[in-house]
Amino acid sequence: MPDTIMPTSELISTLAINQNRQGNNTGNPYSKNEERENHIPDEQKTKRSVQDIASILNIPSENVSEDTQKAIVKLLDEMDYLRWKVKNLEGRLKYFEDKADIHHSMPFFNQRAFIREIEKRIAHFANVNLGGCLVMFELHNFFEIRKNDGISEAEAALLLLASTIKASVRASDIIGAIDYARIAVIMPFVGIKEGKILQERIKETMRTRPFKSKGKSTFLEIYTSCVDVPPDGDALHILEIADKSLKD
Repeated sequence: MPDTIMPTSELISTLAINQNRQGNNTGNPYSKNEERENHIPDEQKTKRSVQDIASILNIPSENVSEDTQKAIVKLLDEMDYLRWKVKNLEGRLKYFEDKADIHHSMPFFNQRAFIREIEKRIAHFANVNLGGCLVMFELHNFFEIRKNDGISEAEAALLLLASTIKASVRASDIIGAIDYARIAVIMPFVGIKEGKILQERIKETMRTRPFKSKGKSTFLEIYTSCVDVPPDGDALHILEIADKSLKD
């Protein structure tokens, strides 16, 4: 009897870890306390010594007046605050850069970022005079499911396909979400033969794992294609060929 896959939160949580971004667990940077008086840890909130101040000016400490000491301490505190502020802003920038690269409903590269990854691989292929292949999958009845059962069920069906692909690829393969219903995989340093093996593996898995939605089971209709990624290829052209080659 084939397994039945439910569109549950368990499936979604399985995909919550982005396979393309390692160590991206910093959370929302807006949760950080930005009050100025709290930017320095308590153990560092000690009054600077005269020797510290003198070392900044490169003069004997006994020649530094009390008023000059106070002014320099204030200046150094301001420098500490600005250093903390820059570090905080860099963290925010990295957070939003990573977020901008990820598809809105799947933890894979979106189309823009995926094209950039293809270009990186092509540049690497050119350096070593080797190539790879790109395998594309389309959930062909995505829009039918959305029309009959709603967008949440259609996205759950897409997540089922996504989880199946993610569990079947190598660690070196790169996954990208193309549009709403297409997922593509770059497989470095392999040919069409290996790409077609992945195609058939995914299609066979989906043929034996019906998607259950609102009390009824649906076998997801998967279209696939497999194309070369040569060392002198063009990322957009490769995606276009793969898209036009999709078939049952």
